[in-house]
Amino acid sequence: MRATPPLARLAAALLGGALLVGASACGSEQPSGTAGSTPASLPATSGNQPGGLASPVVLIRTGGIAGMNDALVLMPDGTYTVTRKNQDPVTRRADAGQLRAIADAVQGANLSKLPPSTPDTTTSDQISYRLSVGSRTYQIAGTQTPDEVRPLLDELGALFSAPATTP
Repeated sequence: MRATPPLARLAAALLGGALLVGASACGSEQPSGTAGSTPASLPATSGNQPGGLASPVVLIRTGGIAGMNDALVLMPDGTYTVTRKNQDPVTRRADAGQLRAIADAVQGANLSKLPPSTPDTTTSDQISYRLSVGSRTYQIAGTQTPDEVRPLLDELGALFSAPATTP
């Protein structure tokens, strides 16, 4: 059995906390069972949140030549935490334009039609992604990234080094 890297444990803890916070607010807007409601497993975007995100978005990227192990947890209010290999976590706030672009990319990615994982065509130094939106998680091999998902990965990837303001 492979040991879980500290970064993966931190990301899992952050995601768990984000989901608990999000779950505590669920159900206050619309009664369950309402016809035409969005399934709970796909709360990607919402006009009720700044920028349109209804749930946390988590991206973990691993691999590459340098053996990266990075995590990004973006909350619906625009705050996000970046954790990079061998560095302390940094919390920042995305501006309204960044948040809107990410919400648009989440919607454009058509995640409900994405399989839980792309084919494992692991190659040397490949970057792999683990993307969580709401309660759904996707494993994506960098070389097999669906065209619809690429803009979302690009928008989220920009936050890893964005010089955004600290909340």
